[in-house]
Amino acid sequence: MSVGSDRTEERLLSFESICREHGLSITPQRVAIYKELVSSPDHPSAISIFNKVREYYSNISLDTVNRTLLTFQKIGLAKVVESSGDPKRFDPN
Repeated sequence: MSVGSDRTEERLLSFESICREHGLSITPQRVAIYKELVSSPDHPSAISIFNKVREYYSNISLDTVNRTLLTFQKIGLAKVVESSGDPKRFDPN
């Protein structure tokens, strides 16, 4: 296993624990959104994550991705990267 995938696995375990602490269900869509967030080499926007997740969850909406990312921010799994332009960009914590 590579160092990057080890780090992703650690983050996923932490993700599950933090979600449980905050009473959030660990849904396949939340996992997919978080995986895209942590595997992104840059600061992804909700739109870029939506476009990737939609490839395997075709019924997911942009609103769901955006609300999920904001929930991740609220519980400490993500942060908004400040920038002068739109849209908001996110990083994993």
